[in-house]
Amino acid sequence: MKNNYRKTKSLLLSLVLFSSVLEFPSNSIAVTPSVQIKQTQPQRTQPKKKRSTWETIVTMFKGKVPKLGSRGICPVNPGILESVNIIWSDRPLFLWQGTDVPIEIRLYSSFEPSQDQSILWRQVLKDAISTSTFQGIQYTGEALEAGKIYDWEIFSPSTATKKRRSFRVMGLEERDRITSELKNLEAQLRTENATDEEIAIERSYYFAQQDLWSDALQEMYSVEKPSPELTLKVQELLSYICNPSK
Repeated sequence: MKNNYRKTKSLLLSLVLFSSVLEFPSNSIAVTPSVQIKQTQPQRTQPKKKRSTWETIVTMFKGKVPKLGSRGICPVNPGILESVNIIWSDRPLFLWQGTDVPIEIRLYSSFEPSQDQSILWRQVLKDAISTSTFQGIQYTGEALEAGKIYDWEIFSPSTATKKRRSFRVMGLEERDRITSELKNLEAQLRTENATDEEIAIERSYYFAQQDLWSDALQEMYSVEKPSPELTLKVQELLSYICNPSK
């Protein structure tokens, strides 16, 4: 009888201890319902940074680009603003500060030591242009060859004034690398619903980081319907180049 009593008591004690373990577990093992903590990835800032990007471009521009002066015609693009006269585009933008007489833009064939250069492409502007206005003309001929050196010239028939500059289209391997990186950049911006103007500014910033200022300016001019802000900013940059007093 005593044995049965002891067994029953022992069994009840075991049940009590087991119940205590369930309610108050050792080593802080959670008994309350677990809380699911959602792991969130850092959110990438959307490309609403036109203003800050512009500020960075302007700071870089004024820190690296030389002033060219303002006597007569002021050629700006291509191949003048860089520390070396290499450009990425094989269809460059010709850009200069205007003159009040008709002028002619000439692009000469690639340099060959054994022969004279010939005129590869030309554009004649007959309408008078204000001396304070900057004007650009896009080259519309066949794509220029990678690694080749070309000359371009602004010619004023009435004054017989010529200003001639040289530039080199960068080598194929480097050019292809930049082309690929630009495609990736644009694809990323498109997924973020960036506008054409925002994409042009980001591409311009990309070129600025690599000291390719001719291409950076060409991107700024590529926007079909630029905002007043973009137009004003570009004019400010160009005025800085050709008007030393500003």
